[in-house]
Amino acid sequence: MEGVNLSWDELTCVGYKVTDDAVNLLCKDMKRYMVESASTEEDKKAVWDVTLEHLLNWKVLERTEGEIFATNSFVLLTGDYFSFS
Repeated sequence: MEGVNLSWDELTCVGYKVTDDAVNLLCKDMKRYMVESASTEEDKKAVWDVTLEHLLNWKVLERTEGEIFATNSFVLLTGDYFSFS
């Protein structure tokens, strides 16, 4: 995978269902984490909402032919699908 600039976490997790609830919860949790990590009130106010488009840009989700698919990173962040993690 290294030769084609791909990592395991951005590969599609075949058969893992992406739900709106899981996407919304992940976006909410990511924003909450950023707010909690901010050191000043000004920094906390500057934190933006995480959206589906961010998850797509970060390769946490993948859009193919108009359909949204989970990558391994989405699965790791939203569930306990992988027993080894």
